[in-house]
Amino acid sequence: MEVAYRLPVFGGDLGLSFFYNYLIEYNTTGIVDGDVDIDAGEVVFPRNRAVASVRYDWNDWNVHWRARYWHSVRDSNTPGLTNENSDAFGNPLAASKNEIPSYTYNDLSVSYGDGPFRLSLGVNNVFDKQPPLLTQVSQWGNTGTNTASEAYDPVGRAWFLSFGYQVDSL
Repeated sequence: MEVAYRLPVFGGDLGLSFFYNYLIEYNTTGIVDGDVDIDAGEVVFPRNRAVASVRYDWNDWNVHWRARYWHSVRDSNTPGLTNENSDAFGNPLAASKNEIPSYTYNDLSVSYGDGPFRLSLGVNNVFDKQPPLLTQVSQWGNTGTNTASEAYDPVGRAWFLSFGYQVDSL
């Protein structure tokens, strides 16, 4: 579901948008043994995801805030299957290590554009939210990051400055 709305406020334009995704089902069937791996609700397949943003445009200035939400998940819904998470002895991961809480990341940027030029300054992951620790025991832990970088922010707070120039097409 996606909803967006713009309205004039204080001499500028206020833009609100909200994107929500609910995953009903995501199953993977093993080729060799036919076991069904229930992935919906695991680390990279959360049941609920959302992105909300507020944008304010005034003359050549723009301020943009975005919140990215990733619902609480499990490292594995089916820890008994081959290639799912287990300890060094093949025992399923303890329940306390299997639960991962929800995560919300906030991003903020300010930009100024005059004609074809645009200058932007911003910060991603404003509050420096650290990702969950997913070690090599986890089915989703990546070597070098110890988290699932496709789901969580392994970098932390990151500032950026960008300059853009738009050329009209010929």
